[in-house]
Amino acid sequence: MIVERIRQIIDYKKISTRQFCIEVGVANGFLDKVKDVGSEKLLKILNTYPELSPEWLLTGRGEMLKKNEKGGISQTISGDNNTMSGNDTYMGSSDKETISQLKERLAEAERKLEEKDQQISKLINVIEKLNSI
Repeated sequence: MIVERIRQIIDYKKISTRQFCIEVGVANGFLDKVKDVGSEKLLKILNTYPELSPEWLLTGRGEMLKKNEKGGISQTISGDNNTMSGNDTYMGSSDKETISQLKERLAEAERKLEEKDQQISKLINVIEKLNSI
């Protein structure tokens, strides 16, 4: 069932059902209320997560993720819903945003560390001068 595959997407993304609903733009808890998912919601899911294979989402056949630009498989969940394999090489927009934020935080931490090193150096000079008195 499509609903089961949507739950697999949520597990794969390591997000809550609520976060999934927010990202896709559907009512919170819609998965609990439906047995099947309409085409509008399917399009929203595929537009939100372009790495997903439409065939897999609709039928359960093939792999959950499309092949990446290099021809490799980012990650595979077979249609029998029991097999997971592959390299986790796909980076979605939220992953890229997280990496960008982490780079900014790292640069800021490095800048602060450099300032502290300069302060320590100045303090060592002051201590050496005081010791020579």
